[in-house]
Amino acid sequence: MNPPWTFIQRLRSCLFHRPGQRFNLGSAGRRSHDEGGRDGMRQGTQIQRDNVLGLDGFQALDHHVGEDFCRGRCDQIHPCFRSFKGTTFGGHLAGKSAKDPAKECQTMIWQHHHLPSVPSTNQWAMEWLRHTLPQGPVLFTTDHQTQGRGQRDRRWSSEAGRDLCLSLAIPVQAAWNPTLINMHVALAVRDLLAHHLPFSQSPGAIRVKWPNDVLVWHAGEHRKAAGILVENVWRGSQWSTTVIGVGINVGSSRLGRSYPAVSLAEAWHEELKPSDLATALAEGIVRRLEGDVDGLMEDYHDALFGLGEPRTFVVHERTWHGMFRGVNAEGQGRFEWSSQRESETLPPSEWLSSSEVQWCW
Repeated sequence: MNPPWTFIQRLRSCLFHRPGQRFNLGSAGRRSHDEGGRDGMRQGTQIQRDNVLGLDGFQALDHHVGEDFCRGRCDQIHPCFRSFKGTTFGGHLAGKSAKDPAKECQTMIWQHHHLPSVPSTNQWAMEWLRHTLPQGPVLFTTDHQTQGRGQRDRRWSSEAGRDLCLSLAIPVQAAWNPTLINMHVALAVRDLLAHHLPFSQSPGAIRVKWPNDVLVWHAGEHRKAAGILVENVWRGSQWSTTVIGVGINVGSSRLGRSYPAVSLAEAWHEELKPSDLATALAEGIVRRLEGDVDGLMEDYHDALFGLGEPRTFVVHERTWHGMFRGVNAEGQGRFEWSSQRESETLPPSEWLSSSEVQWCW
């Protein structure tokens, strides 16, 4: 089957054989659409270690699709050969009973589309999916998102070239639970930020605010540094693709806004490149989605912001005082409400969906 994207470029290859073993193969340069032409087999580094699988090349093709299909750079991040166990993308090569490790592998093909400016990466991804059925993860990035949006269609602002704006479209796998996607993604963002956390700060400096924000500690309080928007694509009655939008305040000026926000540069005094964070985050999201869900709820609750703290919430356009107690496997938040004697209205339900409740900072 011919790949549906304009140009496949092998930037990096990873080999997975036994759990915990990872082998990085050779790298190649980046090419744009304008260079045209058709490449033959690119030779990479061949690995031979015991019975470990080797990769000696990858085919790069230019299919010359129309300019309206993809106006920006279209790269492949990497082909991945990983063990049969767990979530995989691509064609089925062999069953678990195969004795040859090479026959128990499948190929994960990534695509990466980049444009200097778009209204919304999620909108771009959703439009792209109207014409294409992805065979693996597809990453959409931009230097400037002019009409970014978050939950409840709230505006998500970013500064050109200084913040991370991405969407990751991933074909849905059979065992996935749509209510857990947000949790996986929030933890992947937390993991990424924790990797860059200054030594002077504790891991608790990064918190997940249910349902879709990631906060970092600055000036005596947790402030919003990242937001998540997950949208699903259905083909008929079948959930086919999930589109994961993430925005991270990397180098912009956020202090002084009407709500408590901060960029990583302001909080940590560290200069990070949004493009570097994009690739690392996309890979982290896929790793989280492939991981064992048994420990997901525990990891998520350990990272939650505001557990057991008296706070004010808006439920169905009314203000209520109470405490946030956690999240269940259906993605609902659990609340304990304070009695309000002056009100004749019964307090809200103990369990609420994310669309029913808003935090008051």
